[in-house]
Amino acid sequence: MTRIDYFFASADWLEMFPRTDLRVLASLGSDLSALFLQGDVIMDFYRGFRFESHWVHMLGFLDTVQETWYKPVDTQDAILLLHVKLSRMAKSLRNWRRKSLSRWKLSWAILNLTLANLEKAQEERSLTQEELEFKKISQE
Repeated sequence: MTRIDYFFASADWLEMFPRTDLRVLASLGSDLSALFLQGDVIMDFYRGFRFESHWVHMLGFLDTVQETWYKPVDTQDAILLLHVKLSRMAKSLRNWRRKSLSRWKLSWAILNLTLANLEKAQEERSLTQEELEFKKISQE
């Protein structure tokens, strides 16, 4: 199957109609999907949540996770329970990051994590010239 459902618009058209929304409607029994173009739509985009793996090594992360996860949720529905917990977690971690991680703290944490990974790698193999130079420069 290939995707053949497209919508083309010029830059001028998009400037004339900035608040439009294009959605693909469900197709039943066909390879084609109808496209629904709606004008004058209030665009409220979900910015999403992006988890950074280096957070787990940072001060306060585990406390935030534990405090948020174990808050009671008043429901017997397992899916709703999970949804509420994950929504709370995203909000709490966003707030934790905003409070505890300024740009320099984040850069510092990533640098320390990278250096620790290089130390581990050095135990098993010889570091490349680039890795050695990076290590030397970052430790000055």
